[in-house]
Amino acid sequence: MPRYENDERFWEIEREGRRLRIRSGRIGEPGEQIIRSEHFEAEAMREFDERIAAKIEQGFRPVEQPREEIAAVEPKLANAVIDALDPLDLAQPGGPERLRTAWSVLGDWLSSRGDVRGELIVIDETLAYVDGPGRARLYDSRNRLLTRWIPRWFGEYGKLDGPDRPINFAWDHGFIAAARVGTEPNRLDLSRWRLGLRDLVPVLDTVLSHPLALPMQQLRIAELDPRSRRDLARALPLLQLSPRRALIRLELGGISRGRWVRDETGNLRQQVDLVKIGSLAPLALANMWAPRLAALRIVGSELRVFPPLPQLKVLELQVPLLDEELRRWIIEAPWPSLERLWIRCTNNQDPWASGDEPNLDAALEILTETTRLRELGLQGRTALERVLEFARASPLVLAELRLFDLGDGAVDSLIEAHDHFDGVGRVVLEDTQIGGRWSELRRRYGARIQRCDETFGVVGQRDGNDLRESIFDAPGWKAGG
Repeated sequence: MPRYENDERFWEIEREGRRLRIRSGRIGEPGEQIIRSEHFEAEAMREFDERIAAKIEQGFRPVEQPREEIAAVEPKLANAVIDALDPLDLAQPGGPERLRTAWSVLGDWLSSRGDVRGELIVIDETLAYVDGPGRARLYDSRNRLLTRWIPRWFGEYGKLDGPDRPINFAWDHGFIAAARVGTEPNRLDLSRWRLGLRDLVPVLDTVLSHPLALPMQQLRIAELDPRSRRDLARALPLLQLSPRRALIRLELGGISRGRWVRDETGNLRQQVDLVKIGSLAPLALANMWAPRLAALRIVGSELRVFPPLPQLKVLELQVPLLDEELRRWIIEAPWPSLERLWIRCTNNQDPWASGDEPNLDAALEILTETTRLRELGLQGRTALERVLEFARASPLVLAELRLFDLGDGAVDSLIEAHDHFDGVGRVVLEDTQIGGRWSELRRRYGARIQRCDETFGVVGQRDGNDLRESIFDAPGWKAGG
């Protein structure tokens, strides 16, 4: 039961369905208990949040379960691991061996001090050489250790960790390699965990400042507010509080899909909710606190303040609409290192049809001249036509051209485009409604054309030792796996 205290008194609250149980009194005494039942569970959830907010305003502060203090790692050994995790170093001859050595030295140092992370490092190093039943046994040992120690490392917040829970960790050698904090929109119910949290911002702060997050390479910040009212304005500044030298990929937001309804044109569209993002200004100095940050995915709404991010190699966007400010950021900001640009809209199937400035013609000309673009993803019939027109005038050289939300009406244009797409290694049709004519496209393009039903899904095999490939795709990790 979440507990709050001031100088003399305590106050506790928990929710079970429609029922609230509240206990309060002087510290050191049993106190009095009150049980309330609301008509609806939503009312109980709202009452739960409002009562906690009222107590905090009165000066009560949460009392957290104590966490086991984690011994500091020798800085020289920790820095050796972080240096070896650099994708540029891993891509060099001897890079993977340098990383194994760094982990082994750190593991020996931890084991000599009785730190369980030493045992976890030995398990993960052994997994690289063991197959069959022995591998399964190692995974079982690893998962048992993590199950036992996560609550000791994170206190009550440890119960929030899991694939279908508010946070999720991927572990590597006893440290957090990737983390998700938050859920998809309208999926977050914190009252069931009885922690007295109004949102997940304190949890994010704990994760980011935790010693186990030192070598974290991927971070996703999703919905932190159970009511989906607040954006990430309180969350993003936390990223700047300490260096994140290992961080390569940052993902902001998320999407949830609801029932199908007819839009104003009579077409069936699925209702979608996006996480509110807010200002991106805290990312302006990312090259200082996250010098390796190379990939940014944003799936959300209400974006504003777009800082230059010239270090990015990957930019993936799913937004409601392409307004002028966002267009100008995409097209006119300096992207000297950009290799992948994917842009999708949830509220407009053909976002480039309006012709608003800057238009797609200008975007294609600028991006192909000023970036290292290898993968381009655009949405709608107009985008396909403009890309085809561009390819007729000058060679289009891409490793992948990804096209979103096309229908059968686009097949003729795709067939015509074949002769002008010789420089495109692969054409991916994502979330398309091309049905009976798919066989025509396969005959024309062969293996060069592929379909993908998952938004921003991975297609084909990627070489994780290649810098350009290893940062492109969010790893399909699972807790403890």
